[in-house]
Amino acid sequence: MCLNQLPPKSVYKECGMKCTSFIRVLTTTESIPYSSVKMPVVRDRATNFMRRLKSLGSEVIWYDSVAWNGKVCYQNCLTEANKPFLDLGLDGLFTNYKWDRDLLKRCQSEAKDTVTSSRVFVGVDCFGRGCLGGGGLSTNIALKLILDVMLERPDRPLSVALFAPGWPFENCDLSPANGNQLDAHQLVADLDEKFWSPLVPLLSRIRGVSQAFTSSDNSHPSVNLLLSTDCCTGQGPIGTRGAFSSNMSRQQLIPSCFEFSGDLNEDQGSTSGLKTFTSHLSVTQFACPHLKNGAGTCLLIRSLAFSSRNFLIELFSFGPGTWIARSTLVTISIGSKQCEDAKLLSWVNAPSYQLVPFTLFIDWTDCRSDPKRIDSNRFSKRQKFTCNKVTLDSCQPTTWVTLHFAVNDGISGTCNDKIELYRFGLVWHFAVGECTGDNFLLSSIRLLEFKLGEI
Repeated sequence: MCLNQLPPKSVYKECGMKCTSFIRVLTTTESIPYSSVKMPVVRDRATNFMRRLKSLGSEVIWYDSVAWNGKVCYQNCLTEANKPFLDLGLDGLFTNYKWDRDLLKRCQSEAKDTVTSSRVFVGVDCFGRGCLGGGGLSTNIALKLILDVMLERPDRPLSVALFAPGWPFENCDLSPANGNQLDAHQLVADLDEKFWSPLVPLLSRIRGVSQAFTSSDNSHPSVNLLLSTDCCTGQGPIGTRGAFSSNMSRQQLIPSCFEFSGDLNEDQGSTSGLKTFTSHLSVTQFACPHLKNGAGTCLLIRSLAFSSRNFLIELFSFGPGTWIARSTLVTISIGSKQCEDAKLLSWVNAPSYQLVPFTLFIDWTDCRSDPKRIDSNRFSKRQKFTCNKVTLDSCQPTTWVTLHFAVNDGISGTCNDKIELYRFGLVWHFAVGECTGDNFLLSSIRLLEFKLGEI
């Protein structure tokens, strides 16, 4: 699309577009003699346009295809041929994906400083197409090499650009589903989980190599309160009809569901828990009819092996300056794939909710924390809360209960009525055994403030 051929305003209005992608090849064609084109003028027009986009608050990334001289010439790393685009003050440069160890090191050398190198997004093609490892379920091979190079020189951190991460959706064998859309969705969800499982720990480590890009810069978005999500991916039996469909406008926030390496004590802090993850859990999408608010999918969390330990499962983490009142209610919907599951029903009738195998944990920062400060090593405290109410949501076709956690009585040591939220999640007391089996469904998550006496 040429710079003077942007979509008409009617297209923006009709489609609700908030951004524009454009491709502008600066080279000349055979029908236009090179001598008749003033390349600097054309280039200035393109760079001025990008500066205008930046001034409007847009994020602008340059892709490594067109060099500064206007010719299509993939560099596969940061070079003098594409670095001028990065020097314009753009947000980053996506390199092409046919690189090797030497080219990664060249990116670091050309960057000159930490900030510049972190704006270089090394392209990793999930379909292979000449990328190291061949993509697909071997995409982690490319990420491992990027991590190794960064560990050799942590003062020059690199970022990663995953090309076409929809690989599981386009390469899943759906023949075992025999035309059943719900079964087909589950096949795709299982392959998607298999694809991402080896990538997530590597992406987290890549972000953690440099002190400037650790825990405050997460691999999932920070969210503003009040928080509300049904964990829907925009697919499944959406709406009241229950027919399988795909509607990306129904897509909602998805919890990270990171499992920490250990059950940290309250006085130990929680920073170390973010750095290492284990692979004892499997988290996949689960298409389920009759979910709350017309959602089509929830999350199926499974233990991969019997364990007597407790699983700490992060749901959401937050950037600096996220404050909540001490009187806060967290509700989480837990489900079973069975109809009228006696285990979950027993939670509702228990007088003290002793059978509920979940507790809530909240990580919050010290009251001396400055909300305007960006500190990747914010001191954090952890406190846990037992469930104080269980309500029955539904028994058809799956059993759902909502766990209510009131935070107001548990937060101690604060100097005011608000706390700076760092992270919250669930502790799954797997040793309780018969209370959940080896899996559970996770759907509606709400975090809201309340006045004392309202619950």
